[in-house]
Amino acid sequence: MFGVEEVLLISVVVLVVFGPDKLPEVAKMLGKAAKEFRKVTYTAQRTWDEIGREMDLQEAQAKARQLEEKQRGEAGSRTSEKMSATSGDLPQVNSMPALENQESGSGGGQGEAPVAGCPPENITSNPEEQIQTKQSEV
Repeated sequence: MFGVEEVLLISVVVLVVFGPDKLPEVAKMLGKAAKEFRKVTYTAQRTWDEIGREMDLQEAQAKARQLEEKQRGEAGSRTSEKMSATSGDLPQVNSMPALENQESGSGGGQGEAPVAGCPPENITSNPEEQIQTKQSEV
């Protein structure tokens, strides 16, 4: 920031203006002022960063709301298109898929439903047993 020549010039001017007796007091006062200045700038910077984060959060929330509204609008338009295409009849949908081996009791343990694509004998409730089983298969 300052070169050696500038610092020497400022030192000489301060020494001439304040004198050698007041120089320690002036240096102490300048040190305190610099400390206060740093504290104020740090607090201002933290406040400014906090305001920026809040603004970013508000923008993100607004974008999320807009996206949700857009998705709801698209979903509603798809539903109305399907309803108008079926001439008022709702399609029959099986809301409860049938679980294989549910009646036979080989679903993998005490009241657990079998996992799709996994044979019932490989289903365990203990993760350590699953890891050991996988390791023994390899």
